[in-house]
Amino acid sequence: MGDKSDQGSDLTAVTGEMPLAGIRVLDFGQYIAGPAAAMMLADQGAEVIHIDPPGGPRWQSPAAIVLNRRKQCITLDLKQPDDLAIAHDLVRRSDVLIENFRPGIMGRLGVGADEMRALNPALVYVSLPGFASSDRDFGHLPAWEGIIAAASGQFNDMGLNRVLMGINPSFSPLCLPSAYGAALGATSAVLALYARASRGGRGDHIEVPLASALMEGLAYNSLKVDPYPERYHSPREREIARRRAAGAKMDLSYDDLQAFLDPFYRSYLCADERPFYVVCASHRDHVRKLLELMNLLEPLRAAGMPELDDWYLPKSNWPEGVEGSLGLYPTPEPWAERITATMAALFRTKTSFDWEEIFGAAGIPGAAHRLTEEWLASAHSREAGLLIETIDAAKGPILQLGPLAWLQHTAAAVTETTRVSQPDADRDAILAVAHDGDTNSTQVTSDAAGEKPWLADIRILDLTNVIAGPTIAGLLARFGAEVIKLDATRPSFDPWTTIVFGMQSNQGKESLLADLKTAAGQEILHRLLLWADIVTVNASERQLADLHLTPTRIAAVNPRAILCRIDAFGGPKTGPRSAYPGYDDLVQASTGIMARFGGSLQTPEEHAHVGTIDVLCGFCGALASAIALFHRQRTGRAS
Repeated sequence: MGDKSDQGSDLTAVTGEMPLAGIRVLDFGQYIAGPAAAMMLADQGAEVIHIDPPGGPRWQSPAAIVLNRRKQCITLDLKQPDDLAIAHDLVRRSDVLIENFRPGIMGRLGVGADEMRALNPALVYVSLPGFASSDRDFGHLPAWEGIIAAASGQFNDMGLNRVLMGINPSFSPLCLPSAYGAALGATSAVLALYARASRGGRGDHIEVPLASALMEGLAYNSLKVDPYPERYHSPREREIARRRAAGAKMDLSYDDLQAFLDPFYRSYLCADERPFYVVCASHRDHVRKLLELMNLLEPLRAAGMPELDDWYLPKSNWPEGVEGSLGLYPTPEPWAERITATMAALFRTKTSFDWEEIFGAAGIPGAAHRLTEEWLASAHSREAGLLIETIDAAKGPILQLGPLAWLQHTAAAVTETTRVSQPDADRDAILAVAHDGDTNSTQVTSDAAGEKPWLADIRILDLTNVIAGPTIAGLLARFGAEVIKLDATRPSFDPWTTIVFGMQSNQGKESLLADLKTAAGQEILHRLLLWADIVTVNASERQLADLHLTPTRIAAVNPRAILCRIDAFGGPKTGPRSAYPGYDDLVQASTGIMARFGGSLQTPEEHAHVGTIDVLCGFCGALASAIALFHRQRTGRAS
């Protein structure tokens, strides 16, 4: 493993330096995907010019205002020669072009990928069609969000609850195809900018079909393992199998469903009549801490609750008569019913928000259910920078989602109040760029497209677990990065979480086990830190300190190593819940997604069962890593 610690120059971050400063992006997008991808680049300092057709944005929604922050706007009629010439002049002077029309539309308008890359060989051209250009069946469709979701099976695969209740198909209130596609499009654009240096300055054409992005995002709902070990089957899955075998209807009521939920993976009503979501299953420490907090651990042990020391033993090696273990999902009967009843009574003694503070302070994953309006008004979302204020000339101040990725030294800048431009409001300034500005300064010195993958020389140390964290390096590995996944010799999570989820997230990685609590394990970690370009971890800042993986320590070992950290509730700033542990499920509960999907705070349901937000978070982690790599390439500084 090579020591890179002596490479590079002064590695101190420059305050206020935006990583994509000097990069110009043309945003031809309408609706969500294209404008959202361009917005992510604008948040990183790129100069983004948004181009509307005559009549303004095709999507007349307040959300269109949200997506145009930090952009300049111009209206062009590409069917008119003069306006088409302006578009071509802008292409010559730009680094990235983003569009999200169905295949062939941009070409008919005179701004197709081949023609524009001929005008500007350094251009990175990002297409986000609904369906792939090679899709003979659906590629021609005007692929609105609902069409993609329906064609891809999203509405028919919305979780075990909906199966048991017989609600099929089931509408989703989340714009998942556009969300996943926008994140993948923005990430690909930055990676292509990074790779231009190794491609003789030549750009690339990237296509991210939204239907493909949706299937990628919902991969954990589509896994089929055959044979699937019986030990992993939850009570809901067993009930579905029983009813199908008996030819019985799927007609359970919401109240009836509660009997099939695990005591460590369910909602409990509290003193304020608000449900509180507990997500502690499958983790040794979380279940133990929860039961200690509730004064239930020792009574359960005294009553004979089974505890397996090694969760990874085949079931055939379990002691005779043992059907499960404390903490191992799912909790076996009759213990599950007993624990649920006891915990339900205890949760009634305090309010949901009291429990949220108690769980957070104890490092136990749990959250009060909220409506989206309540989340937007919460102290944490404001103080942590998860929401920012923008000023729209017509509507005034608008509160909207904050940045999806940031470098540590730009945290303050990305949360500042910013403007939202009106259609065609910046015409004069943009025309000045088109007519007077220099053409793209990137020198193209080679006609070769380049044979190496974009990240062929990048090495990643993956210290993550579950879904969101492993998705980061899993995605970057597809672009050629070498990844070593370092896991503990004694896993914290059960094999259902580690192995089944890992079938998707750990593709393309090498594996290494080490006990970081020993001197030998720390020596292995030290050597890997010297080797790595990027270190990925999903943990709060408090957990990083416990693991001796602080940014200060990493920088001391390898000043060129980039640390990519994700967590459940953190943001560019610090809020009251920044250090609270959490999962996808708890973010859904906190932000109102479960209340929206289930229909009310009284009937909250997890959206699509597994990984809906986790995967998107992993995509954004990959975006952050790409931004940090590009910034290091330009400045020599790691972030």
